[in-house]
Amino acid sequence: MSNPALIHATDIQDYLSKTAQPCADTQVIAELLTKWPVMQQQTRSLKEKEIKKAQRIIATVPTGKRVHYTKALQNILYYLRYACQWQLPESQDGSELVKSLLTDADHEWFESIANEAGLSHRVFSCYQIDLENFYEQRELGTAFMVIMIGFEIAPLSLGDISTILNDSQSITNECPYPRLRVKHQYKNTDIPHFPTHYSLSLLNQNLLRDYYAQRAKLTTTASLVKELKDWLDTNGIQHIAKTQWSRLFQIHWYNQYEINPVFIKDLAQPERHVGLITDDDVCKQKLADIYKNNQDTTLFTPLSTHRPKNPWQHGKLLRAVDINEVNEIEPPPWDTDNILPRLMFDFAKDWIINGGPKKAALKKGTIRTYTALKKQPLRRELLEHIRHSQRY
Repeated sequence: MSNPALIHATDIQDYLSKTAQPCADTQVIAELLTKWPVMQQQTRSLKEKEIKKAQRIIATVPTGKRVHYTKALQNILYYLRYACQWQLPESQDGSELVKSLLTDADHEWFESIANEAGLSHRVFSCYQIDLENFYEQRELGTAFMVIMIGFEIAPLSLGDISTILNDSQSITNECPYPRLRVKHQYKNTDIPHFPTHYSLSLLNQNLLRDYYAQRAKLTTTASLVKELKDWLDTNGIQHIAKTQWSRLFQIHWYNQYEINPVFIKDLAQPERHVGLITDDDVCKQKLADIYKNNQDTTLFTPLSTHRPKNPWQHGKLLRAVDINEVNEIEPPPWDTDNILPRLMFDFAKDWIINGGPKKAALKKGTIRTYTALKKQPLRRELLEHIRHSQRY
């Protein structure tokens, strides 16, 4: 493959397939890159006029092919933006153009994984049956491990899963908490390679350990596709393409855990984020110090322990003649052992002063029901005052 445009087109398709991103045909992308050699630029940025130049090139092709070339342009811009970290136009017209193209790409991607919901559920149901059988037979197949990783660890591509299955050192930092280390697959050797780490449950960790212990030969993406085809035939499920598996895993994670679509992409593509492990202990605090009471007791004023002889002060409110007298009655203090007297006082005072929901008139029986929290005679003046209140 000596054609530079075809090499770049293959790289673009490989990158997009890792997250099951819809992609134009490789040959169409290569033809556009031949007419629009943007990859040969020395600077890692694009200007508005350069993108419009590509659009003018697309306008010269036959009408029936323009939709494919527009898709190819979308794929190229997506690859430059997210894989190569190029700077795209920021002017008003240019940014709207790029934003529209990339937004369309995200919508198409999500629609493509959403269409796999039914098939994903069927595959997951068969996996659950295999998991139950494993508890009895203790046999680990390669196809089972692929599906386990995709459904339970991360919705990765078959290429990434193949790398994991070939690397017995993928499980790392077991002492504090086990994690799965996934190496980034960059073709550009100038880019620093940092791994990404995914959390592992105890079951996932033991399954991987057992698989590494019994592993007989290395796997490739092609061998995984063959293993998965045999598994599908055994379970009576239709053929699933290589790039389709990642979509099945992604829609499962979206439905199962209600993860934001942006985070689904992060999970599916390790190159979008990194995780660095340090040698520091998770917690350097001594076990004996964990349960020490280190509260600052001066931050809060303690509740009063003073208890009046008659804590039910709301009775005074019911005997009051007018509102002024009600306001002058001192409430009982908050008691650490019994807060009901204070709550009853505040409740009674609020209803005497403010009443409740609006109503034209109040009946005497209603007044007594909600204010006679402790049986006390009501003064006629106070009763009449409440009766004519516009609030209930």
